[in-house]
Amino acid sequence: MRILSVKLKSVIITALVIISVALGIFFMASTLSDAVSAEARMIPIYNVDTDENKVAVTFNCAVGNSDIDSILATLDKYNVKATFFLLGSWTDDYIDEVQKIYDAGHEIGNHSYSHKDMPSMNYENILLDIQKCNETVRNITGHSPTLFRAPSEY
Repeated sequence: MRILSVKLKSVIITALVIISVALGIFFMASTLSDAVSAEARMIPIYNVDTDENKVAVTFNCAVGNSDIDSILATLDKYNVKATFFLLGSWTDDYIDEVQKIYDAGHEIGNHSYSHKDMPSMNYENILLDIQKCNETVRNITGHSPTLFRAPSEY
């Protein structure tokens, strides 16, 4: 029981550190020049011009599932919603976890099906990889992701 308590405390502290760092980045980003703003650079999105004090919390799900329940519990405890970028092959292995993420009201994004280095792939193979991940998520949740985070070896 003590080990579980220590693990949960570690997860909570880690989540709070991530949120604190993200808030710091958000406030620093708001002072950067237009060269890196969303208007000047369409893709990728580095920040969104808003008057609201918000931060985006994201996770990549590509290996294992042992931390999903504790992450979801911590997010729920603090009433935080996050975006989980799922690897399609991960969704095949962890269908229950995908459903838990979706049922908890978190956004699900596409992190490709195979996690191949996309800059080295041709257009057709990239498109097929993205579509295959969308299909695996849709088969579980009934909805396709609208966000995409490209994998890369760099």
